[in-house]
Amino acid sequence: MTTTTEPGTGTSPPRAWAAIATIATATFAVVTTELLPVGLLTPIAADLRVAPGTVGLTMTVPALVAAVSAPLLTLVIRSWDRRFVLAGLVGLLVLANAVSTVATVFPVLLVARLAAGLATGGVWAMAAGLAMRLVPPRSVARATCWSPGTSPPTPSCARCWSSSVASGRR
Repeated sequence: MTTTTEPGTGTSPPRAWAAIATIATATFAVVTTELLPVGLLTPIAADLRVAPGTVGLTMTVPALVAAVSAPLLTLVIRSWDRRFVLAGLVGLLVLANAVSTVATVFPVLLVARLAAGLATGGVWAMAAGLAMRLVPPRSVARATCWSPGTSPPTPSCARCWSSSVASGRR
């Protein structure tokens, strides 16, 4: 999925920046999914009546799944349309987060977090490389800055959201 500059303008089309915004939103969701539970481990443990250390697996398992799935998904999806892959991964992330939210037993929560790890690995595998192909060379730095969700507000927003929900239900 490559996009070229508009003829005679030397700028990338608005459609390319809409794609960059979509990637930024997806990576924001991934980072929030990764960081939000950190502040909720103790309340989740109490809610599910398991040890806090056991709930810590909801952080470890998705991280391991993401680390393994990122390179594997890169190989599997290399010839697929990235738009559909990203949409599918975001859909999986939304579903995993929805199931995590309503889980009443630990195994269901862990399986949902495993699915979130798969989506996380896929989004991270695509995000930065995709941004570079959407804009002209002179805009790559700006596109890459916003697309991988590494902008400073992302972790801060996740931590604030985490602490604000820590007093209530997941």
